[in-house]
Amino acid sequence: MSLIKSAMRAIGVTLAGGILYVGSLVGFSKLASLNSPEIKSQGQLEQLLGEERASLEIGEDIFINAIFNSDYIYGCYGYATVSCSWKSAEKEYTIIIPVSGTVSDLKHEIYHIADGHTDWGYELTSRAMPEDFDGFKFWAYYLFYAEPQAVIYELTGLKP
Repeated sequence: MSLIKSAMRAIGVTLAGGILYVGSLVGFSKLASLNSPEIKSQGQLEQLLGEERASLEIGEDIFINAIFNSDYIYGCYGYATVSCSWKSAEKEYTIIIPVSGTVSDLKHEIYHIADGHTDWGYELTSRAMPEDFDGFKFWAYYLFYAEPQAVIYELTGLKP
């Protein structure tokens, strides 16, 4: 087999594997959402947040601003149906849960906070982009460490 054919085959297998992997992450997350109660109000979100904080042993010195997104404009990443979380300031975090959000969505996002996954993003966005920023390292961390752990927690309740 020629070198070009071998390279093309390797690229195809790698691409198929990547699609399968990312598809599995999304699929398992959606599976957890299908079997999870829907969050219907800001009050319910705050009550559930308190329960999850206790479950994950997040200290009271950590402030988490949970927003039940009933306004399309404030969606995550420009989408009104996606949940997200980020570090807003030192010991301060924000979680947005969309109107169609579920308890599993909250569990997923709060796990990112509890395990420190959002801290690295804060370091990158709270100041000018560092010259030595490694985008590959960031996405590898997110896709192969942070996201699988949050999906496992939202699906099973187990802390990886």
